[in-house]
Parts: sequence; C-alpha cells; structure tokens
Amino acid sequence: MQQHPVPQNITSFEFKLIGFLTIKQFAYLAIAGVFSFIFFILPLPSFLKLIVITPFVLIGLALAFVPINGLPFEKWLVVFIHSMYAPSRRVWHKTPKEISFLSPSFSNYLKRPQPKEKVAAGRNRTRLETYLADLRKGEKRSKLDIFEERRLSKLDFASSVPHFRRNVSSKVQEESGVRPGNSNGESI
Repeated sequence: MQQHPVPQNITSFEFKLIGFLTIKQFAYLAIAGVFSFIFFILPLPSFLKLIVITPFVLIGLALAFVPINGLPFEKWLVVFIHSMYAPSRRVWHKTPKEISFLSPSFSNYLKRPQPKEKVAAGRNRTRLETYLADLRKGEKRSKLDIFEERRLSKLDFASSVPHFRRNVSSKVQEESGVRPGNSNGESI
C-alpha cells in the first residue's frame, strides 16, 4: 500500500479556481477589472481615465498577490489602519480597590468578644453519646456500618498517645482530682 502525506493544516487550504488563482484572488482581480472597465467606458478625457483606473488596478493586484511581512495585503491593510487610529502609548490608571477582608469593618467583626462557654468534659461526652445513640436508633445499619463499628471498637486509642502527652495528661488529671485509669471522668 502506498503512503501519502497527510496535510497538516487543512483549515488554511484554499480552493484553486483558475490555474494558480484562489477564489479570493480572482474576486479581487474581477472587482478591480469591473471598476476599471466602468471608468474606461465613461466619456472622460484619456489622461483622467488613466489617473482613475491606475489606483483600482494597483489595489486589485496588491490585494490578490502581495503579502507584506507574511500577512496578506488585506489583513496588513486592516492592521495598518487600526494602528493609525489606535493610541500608540498605553497608560494604566490605577483605581483604588478595597479588599473586603482588609477593610476596617471586617477587623471590627474579628475583634468582637466571643461568648464564653464552660465545658464539663464528662457531662458533654455523655450528652454526645446519648444524642448519637438517639440518631442511630431510627436508621437501619448496613453490613459496612457494623463492620466499621467492630473494627473501631478493637482500636486502642490510649496506646496511640505519645509518651510526653501521657505525662502531661496524668498531671492534669491529678490536679483536677480525676483518676488516671478511669476514662469516665469520675473524680477521686
């Protein structure tokens, strides 16, 4: 089987209408030719005809065949006209913008007094466990939930506490009157 090169850029392919002329090139030449013919048949003096027809012919030829810096002449002409009317110097005018979290009203929000709550460790733990037990009563437990609960109950969280933390917590427990071995939070 023969191999054929595959065109890489198929979007820029232009159909050749007549010989080497594309449709666009043929249209530019045809429009220039029509205008030239119209001015040629007008009853004007020949030097005036020549002055009027020459720019049409030159512009038609330039649009059809002349690229400038790799750009087709029609694109170059649009860019040139745009650059003539657009400002060549750009000036940035800084507008002050206030960031919301840096505003004084936000800092006042952060400085407001926080409500102080007294936390009783044993009482809140039992309230939490009863609340969670009430939540679990109404829902149907899946095999995965039962398996997870069984695995979590086998974990020993007391042994995973680093050594220095155990000493600190035992000192705190001694000061507060809670036995180190008792996890219920009962006092001595």
